[in-house]
Amino acid sequence: MTIFKCKMCGGDLIIQGDATVGECECCGTRQTFPRLDNDKKVNLYDRANHFRRNSDFDKAAAIYEQILNEDKDDAEAYWSLILCRYGIDYVEDPVTGKRIPTIRRAQYTSIFADEDYKSAIEKASPEQKVVYEEEAQTIDNIQKGILAISEKEEPFDVFICYKESDDNGQRTVDSVLANDLYHQLTQEGLKVFFARITLEDKLGQEYEPYIFAALNSAKVMVVLGTKPAYFNAVWVKNEWSRYLSLIRLGQKKTLIPAYKGMDPYDLPEEFSHLQAQDMDKLGFMQDLLRGINKIVNEDKLKNANKNIDSAKQQAINTNEIALIKRGKMALEDREWNKAQGFFDDLLSHVNAECAQAYFGQQLAEIKLSNRQEFINYFLNKYSESKVVRRLAGEVATDRINATIEKYAIKDYLEAEVLLNLYVYYRGYDTELDSLNQLKADETAELNSMKNLARAKQYASGEFKKELDEALKTISDALDTRIAEATARDNDNIARITSEYAQVLDAADAKALELYNEAESRRNAEYMSIINRMNTAATVPDFTECHERFSALGNYMAAAVMANNCTVEINKIYEHERMVREQELAAQRAEEERLRIEEETRLANEEKARKKRKLIIILSAIGVGIIAIAALVLYLVFGR
Repeated sequence: MTIFKCKMCGGDLIIQGDATVGECECCGTRQTFPRLDNDKKVNLYDRANHFRRNSDFDKAAAIYEQILNEDKDDAEAYWSLILCRYGIDYVEDPVTGKRIPTIRRAQYTSIFADEDYKSAIEKASPEQKVVYEEEAQTIDNIQKGILAISEKEEPFDVFICYKESDDNGQRTVDSVLANDLYHQLTQEGLKVFFARITLEDKLGQEYEPYIFAALNSAKVMVVLGTKPAYFNAVWVKNEWSRYLSLIRLGQKKTLIPAYKGMDPYDLPEEFSHLQAQDMDKLGFMQDLLRGINKIVNEDKLKNANKNIDSAKQQAINTNEIALIKRGKMALEDREWNKAQGFFDDLLSHVNAECAQAYFGQQLAEIKLSNRQEFINYFLNKYSESKVVRRLAGEVATDRINATIEKYAIKDYLEAEVLLNLYVYYRGYDTELDSLNQLKADETAELNSMKNLARAKQYASGEFKKELDEALKTISDALDTRIAEATARDNDNIARITSEYAQVLDAADAKALELYNEAESRRNAEYMSIINRMNTAATVPDFTECHERFSALGNYMAAAVMANNCTVEINKIYEHERMVREQELAAQRAEEERLRIEEETRLANEEKARKKRKLIIILSAIGVGIIAIAALVLYLVFGR
């Protein structure tokens, strides 16, 4: 909710949400709202509208321009510039009590041709557009009434600009000085606009047609004042600033500042390039009158000389008309060289600035008989356009990449699958490029026609109207087609943009669906591996689980579980190593036992062998002893 000042009465308005149109509770007037998205903008609008409601249109316009510098799409700012340009003041209708527009700065240009009006309509919301168009129609009707009245006014020679009343409603010294100047100028035979007298029988709301007529007709404006504040008073500045605008637009006018009892450096900055007159200076009035008479009478003298020359011109015109007719007849007979001869004679001997002769030469040059053939020549030559294909908008690359990065799951939902969801052909047929090229070529050809350029340069009166209409017909033909093609392109772009937005939304939803499905499969795979790992007992079992966990990457605790598989595999390898070492130790122990057993067996066999040998020896010894004993006995006793 934003509080905004009514642009008509200054009352407080409460703007709800994004509303662009509403009704003021204070004055009951339906009006448009700007887009107020920050406090700075609210303050700028309140300040600008304050100046505009107080008829200080130039200050207000400067602030609206500042708003547009920050937001080129603000329709209300464009509309507000129009209100300043046309000096729109909202006055209370005594019958309805509502505020109705009054023009304080009439223009010759219709509001509907104003570029700011066109921008306001282009940028406006549908609700704003209705209000702008209705109010523009009201302003246009008022302006037409002002112009109708002003056209009936006789032209003025001098416009006296001054402040009539002070803040207390009393007559100013400036008013008295202006009155003296008015009488001095009228005695010189000049027609002078002096509001106190010129508008004395007019109502306040009826002043503008007469002020407008005087500003546009007066050759000289005298802005006089005795205080800096009086020079910058709202209605005084409104008059002299409008007059300066006419000068800047190229009109031959002269503005003369005249001051009294003040420092000339306190004059408005806009007067810095002008020669100001000091009313305290001796001989001021004589110098001023002489200067004004010189400016005004110079133009009158020129007009008088024109009247003297008109008789001579009439005789020349007779020959000119005859040669033009003969030239046209030759064109119709398609005798191009003959036609050029007539027109050459006219330009060389009668009138070197005859627009019709130059146009006739141009027709003969391109072998055309009349203005209609000239029109048809261009309409036919630049009618064939080419249709090409163009892409609307840009691919939503960032959005698509963000979705892929968010939802792609290796081995479960590949990036390519997601990318295919967003495929949408944004092409449409257009002839706009071709039409613009035709327009450029047509313009280039028209600009290259030197005789046509001369004809346009010197054309006047009815012929100028006819030539302008012909060129407008030529220009409008392509302009209309370009506008229609632009509208079609805009429709296609809007349609494709809308469809693409729907495709993107649908793709986002499908991507999420596929992601959930892939996530479900991945989770199932994860739980399957967990179950497999819980029953694993061998290295191949754990190796399989490790590979499946590794394929899941950083999903849940997959990396940790893969590491646990590695730990289990290492444990199995360690257990197998220990078993092998135990078996090897047992084998070595057995071998040692067998070795010792063999050594013991061999030792025992050696002992037995030695024992047997000893027995044999002892047996042998015993036998020998017995033999010896027997021999002894034999020897002893035998004999």
